[in-house]
Amino acid sequence: MKTIMKVDIRTRIASAPSPALRQAETAVQNLNTRTGRPDTAVDRSGNSFLIVSFGSGENAALARAWIAEAAELGQVQWLTFSEINAETRRQLRQALASSLNGVRIMIVGRQFDVLQTVALARAAGALEKEVLSLVTNAVDLPIYCAHCRATSSVVGGVGDVVTCPACDRTVEIHAHLSGVRGSYLASDALARELP
Repeated sequence: MKTIMKVDIRTRIASAPSPALRQAETAVQNLNTRTGRPDTAVDRSGNSFLIVSFGSGENAALARAWIAEAAELGQVQWLTFSEINAETRRQLRQALASSLNGVRIMIVGRQFDVLQTVALARAAGALEKEVLSLVTNAVDLPIYCAHCRATSSVVGGVGDVVTCPACDRTVEIHAHLSGVRGSYLASDALARELP
């Protein structure tokens, strides 16, 4: 029997402290999430597992460790991608739609990819406790431009002023992280200066 799943963001960040990472940790902590290098513990209450990894190297190694542990508990499906794009989203939606009650979704990769995947899981209805996400690279930040309504990847952090890749507007990245959109809110950086 299929169930509708719902998720809340529980993203962890694993890598050496950097200014961008510290900003991301601050924003993530505002969502009452844990940061730092996690263990590879799989939620033993799950009866099936969807493991999603982006990139290779450390991310793939962590996914393999999760697979080894989860395989003792139930059915495991591993999806691995280089980055999130239209085809990736289609495959993720298909995997999420076929998930059954008791699934545990584990995601590892770059911040943009992870947050966008968590948002897809949320849209599919995943429960908070059904999703574990780990950001291994917090340099790329997903922003939602309040003006053109596009979600894009930028290099920057909360409080930074960047150019929206979709509309070329100069926007400021705000601390508001939307779990539904999987991105930080960005709005016109010059709006406060208008008469």
